[in-house]
Amino acid sequence: MKIGGVSVTAPPMEGPLVIPRKPMPLALWGQAIPDMGEFNRLCPLPTPPGKHVPNKGFVPDTDDTNWLEAVQRHDAQRTGYIILKTLEPSKIEWDQVSLAKPNTWLLWRDDFKKAKFTDFEIQRIINFVEDANGLNEAKLEQAREVFLLGRDQELSDISSPSSELESSQSGEPANDSE
Repeated sequence: MKIGGVSVTAPPMEGPLVIPRKPMPLALWGQAIPDMGEFNRLCPLPTPPGKHVPNKGFVPDTDDTNWLEAVQRHDAQRTGYIILKTLEPSKIEWDQVSLAKPNTWLLWRDDFKKAKFTDFEIQRIINFVEDANGLNEAKLEQAREVFLLGRDQELSDISSPSSELESSQSGEPANDSE
C-alpha cells in the first residue's frame, strides 16, 4: 500500500516505560498490536444460545446469564491478550501466564502483584499499553508537525534553486556584477 506515493511499511509504534526501582529502574518495552487476528482465532466471540419466540421463531437469547458471563470473560481475555502482546518486546518471564494458553491470560495482574508491583505501577502499565495501541491528540499533533516540517522542506527545495544559474532566460550568461 502507498499513501502519497510512499509505501506504508513502518512497524507499529514502540517505546519504553521505565519504572523507578532500586537498585536499578525496570524498563518495559511496548509495541502496538497491528492485528487482532491471532486473538480472534484463539478466542472467538461467544455466540448466544437461541430461544423460541412466538411470531419471531428462533432468535438469539442475549439475556442468557451464561452467555453474558462468557462475553465478560472474553472481554477480560482480550484485555489480557492486549497487555501480554503489547509487552512482548519486554521478554517478560511470566510465572503463571503463557501467550500460547488463553486460559492463563487473566493471570497477568497476579504475576505483577507477585513481583511486588504496586497498584499504581500496574495502572501505569495499563495506561502505557493503551497509549502504545491508541491514537491520542498529542500523537496526532506530533505526526502533523513532522509531516508539515517535511512538507515545508520539500516545498523549500522545489522553490529554491540549489545552484547558481548558468544562463539567464535570454540565453545570455548570467552576470552577478550588475
